[in-house]
Order: sequence, then structure tokens, then C-alpha cells
Amino acid sequence: MELVLQDSKGHRLQASIPKPLVKKWKDVIVEFQMYTMKNFVILDNTTYPKVTPDKYILVFSHQTRVHHVEHPSFPLDAFRLKSFKELLNADKLDDSELIDIIGEVVGKEDPRDLVTSKGVETKRLAIILQDLDNNKISCALFGKMVDELLPYLHDGRVEPLIIVLQYFKPNRWNGKTSVQSHFYVSKLHINDGLKEVAGFRNRLLSGVAASSSRISQVSSRGDGLELMR
Repeated sequence: MELVLQDSKGHRLQASIPKPLVKKWKDVIVEFQMYTMKNFVILDNTTYPKVTPDKYILVFSHQTRVHHVEHPSFPLDAFRLKSFKELLNADKLDDSELIDIIGEVVGKEDPRDLVTSKGVETKRLAIILQDLDNNKISCALFGKMVDELLPYLHDGRVEPLIIVLQYFKPNRWNGKTSVQSHFYVSKLHINDGLKEVAGFRNRLLSGVAASSSRISQVSSRGDGLELMR
């Protein structure tokens, strides 16, 4: 179980809970809550891709102690959002580090079943995201994340579907820029009252009439996705 911790200065640290200890901590540590923690094992960070660029990673042990802080003493900066423009115009993308982005879902492909290189059966769903400047980036979701998003992709939807993708891997292939989820650490946040989502929605809908249908069907064309006309 992978965690990302943020200290009072905004610095992020990667932490890992070994499989034998996941059951102990799974329902104790809640996302976006503050805790005091101590008694970690410090190891070299050899994870790939990396959630943070730090050289070391904190690993929970049987001696690790965690206490919930009822009244946080500093605000949480949950996301470090990359702009679409920054990704599209970058000379080179570093796919060894994971990124956060926010956008409106404007296109979707039908989900597909697939088998990974390790023989694991899973699902894949391709979507197109658009930012406030009408830049578009394609995105591939895998595994349980597909089932999380599918209920929101019904035909004829007129309200914007705004999502935050956290810890996603950037890619560039044949000149096409895209992002894809990581099986173990990526997070999908769907219209859940986050301040980032509310701010995006307010700017998006400011003075704009609702569309008759906001999410279009897309088809695969070679190395990318295209909206079907």
C-alpha cells in the first residue's frame, strides 16, 4: 500500500505499508487527514515510476505509531497540477515521475478487457480530457478505476464531468501526448466537492450555456484517439 505524505513546508514524502501490515492501517489512515507519525524504516526509493523524486522512502513497521490530528495546524496542498499546455509543449516528458492533472471529460471510448504482460485480466478505458483553454489530452484508465468512472459516462450527459487524475504517468508516442493510470498508486477524484473541481467548474460554466451533450464517443486511430463526428 503506497502513501504520499506532506509536511508543513509542502514537501512530499513517499511511504509504503508492507502487505502484512496493510490490514492494520487500511481503515485507520484516511486520505486528506492530518496525522503525527513516527518510527519508520528508511530505505532507498527504488520504486518505478516514482510518486516523488526523493532518494528515500518511509516504510511502516510493527513499531510505527500514528495519531490522528483533530485540528490541523497547516493547510493541505493535495495536488500539484500540471497544465495541459506544459505537457503538450514540453521538449521531453519524464515518464519516471507521476503527475496530477485536472480536466473535463469530453470523449470516451468503449471499455475493453485485456490481459497484462504478467497474465492478469483487467480492463482499459480511454477518455479525452479538455482544459479551460480547449487543449485536449487522451488518457487511459486501467483496472478498478474503469468501474469507478463508467457510471458517470452515461449518454446525453449535459453537466460537465470534471475529474482530477492524481499520480498518473505521462507519455509521448509518435508525437502524441497522453497520460495513463498506474495500477497501484494512481487516484481518480470525480466531482467530489474538491476546491480544485469547484474552481474549474465555475470558470468553465461562467457565461457558457449548457451543451446538449458534453461527452462524445471516440475511436482509436493509430497512435491516438479522435472524436467521432
